[in-house]
Amino acid sequence: AIVSITHALSFNESNSYGLSMKACILTEDGIQRGIRANLLIARDIFKDLADKSSHSVYHFNYGNVLQALGDYEGAKREFLVATDHNPGQAEIWKNLGSVYFHLKDHKAEIDCYDRALALNSRLPEALISKGVTLLKVFGKKQEAAELIERGIGLDESLAIKWPHAWYWLALAHYKQ
Repeated sequence: AIVSITHALSFNESNSYGLSMKACILTEDGIQRGIRANLLIARDIFKDLADKSSHSVYHFNYGNVLQALGDYEGAKREFLVATDHNPGQAEIWKNLGSVYFHLKDHKAEIDCYDRALALNSRLPEALISKGVTLLKVFGKKQEAAELIERGIGLDESLAIKWPHAWYWLALAHYKQ
């Protein structure tokens, strides 16, 4: 994928859509294979795109790569910009909640998950993330198990991509 998008960009190096696709590919590859260099290149591309445009998707993706790099304050800033431009996007609220988890602001985290779920009650990542926090931070075992189970049930492939969801479900049931 990276070879193809790089080739396509050779015809128009300033194409925002192509640059965004390249940065998305680098981000996913960097996360999946633990290649920090790819995340750094993606960060620089998304920063440039976000600086030039107020389009929420650039800020959302920039926030994602900052979060993957462990820059939670920077990710929070970008997700907040994205919510200003697109407050109806559940995925932005879910990812902002994940940032608040790392910042240990669990009230804000749960508020973000609730906002995401108010927009899309069938968003598995928000259900599972909220469940994990309810289990780990608040000790709410039954509610956690119900949310995680519901999230896995909505998208069984998610548990393959995100296998630790099964661990959290098992732990919630064990603690009950």
